[in-house]
Amino acid sequence: MSTVSADVYQNNSLIGLASNRPRRNTPLGITGIVYHGLVYPVIYDNDRGLYIDLDSESYDPNECTFWPARKESNWYQKSNGEDSTAHYVETNQFGHYFVFDGTHELFQSIDGFSQTENLLPYISSGESFRPANNGIQYDWYIRFDLTCDPKKIPVLLLPAIDNFFERTKSSFEEDSSLADIDLSRLESKQEEIQAKIETLIEELDRKDQQIDDERKEQSQLNIEIQKLKLALNNYEHGEERGSDKIREYEIFLDEIAKENQILKANKDKVDCLNNSLVAKNAELEKELAKKHSINGSKALKKKVYDLNAAYLRLLDRLYIDPDSIDTMLSKFCDYSHLLQILHDINDGNNVQAHSIHGRGNREPLYEVTAHIRTGTEGIMNMGRIYYKINPSEDRIEVFIHIKKNNTEQQRFIKSIP
Repeated sequence: MSTVSADVYQNNSLIGLASNRPRRNTPLGITGIVYHGLVYPVIYDNDRGLYIDLDSESYDPNECTFWPARKESNWYQKSNGEDSTAHYVETNQFGHYFVFDGTHELFQSIDGFSQTENLLPYISSGESFRPANNGIQYDWYIRFDLTCDPKKIPVLLLPAIDNFFERTKSSFEEDSSLADIDLSRLESKQEEIQAKIETLIEELDRKDQQIDDERKEQSQLNIEIQKLKLALNNYEHGEERGSDKIREYEIFLDEIAKENQILKANKDKVDCLNNSLVAKNAELEKELAKKHSINGSKALKKKVYDLNAAYLRLLDRLYIDPDSIDTMLSKFCDYSHLLQILHDINDGNNVQAHSIHGRGNREPLYEVTAHIRTGTEGIMNMGRIYYKINPSEDRIEVFIHIKKNNTEQQRFIKSIP
């Protein structure tokens, strides 16, 4: 299930957070999420990040369909001579990236072809977790060295993709009718679960508001109690007279004490219901994750990506290249050691590192002496961190790598600009 977390603003003030809300299509053609029973468009800017504005236009949920879990591939458009958005070549300072949509089997076939044929200077490949510079989020990437001609990349790879589809076309046609039935059943189940999750989220919002109101009421009652106690104390010291007034105060105090007991009992019930709703929400999310976990839970990886991205934004002096973020998500299971080192580099703490020789006129490059724990079997201590310091901009460029052997490590170091 595709979800979004966004801050909530009203009157230009931050008032809350809407976490893991299912994405919906708004009539504006952009993503929206449900908050307090209405769908608000999700907005992004550099200062606030992702947020919704309760002062902006909102929509009834019935007007906004759920966002599809995965967009349909349009590979076959290219055979008709039409423009295709199923693949794209992006060039930046780290290399040429051939990004494309498709199944895991397609990726394995094309990745193997690009490595074994030795047609282009291959660097790395894997699952993509960031949009390309054309604004589209693709499933996979294959990275090539800047020395090659980017125009040759699709010329060499697209025929291999066509061959893959030719091999799988016959079996696809045989299974298409059964796949349509299964897909329809899964989509129906997905919408049912998404509706349940939104209902639970709305119920949690209402209960949170009820708890806040009751706490304010309890606080006000406590203030009244303190005032009455002060009045009683003044009376005992002779500043007030009249037994009738005291008895009136005592009766009023007893009534307030009873109201406090009722309020506490109601709060306990609300807390119990709130815990039950949270548990049910987690149970439904697990059920949904099982329905869509074919080649690993991409939804879970996306949550991990969002969590790490939020943390990395706090490291204001660091710039981490996109490949390093992909390496974190695909190779690391334990981020504690990695994030601690990045935090120390950002804050200027003492981190043992040594200089990489043989870089000529390029900026000095340093390698952190400590071997970074990954938490992943087979590469437990194979994580490496390299960084460059730009004093004029007070910026540090960081590169994260998983070492395979000495030769491969030297190739990676040489690829760093």
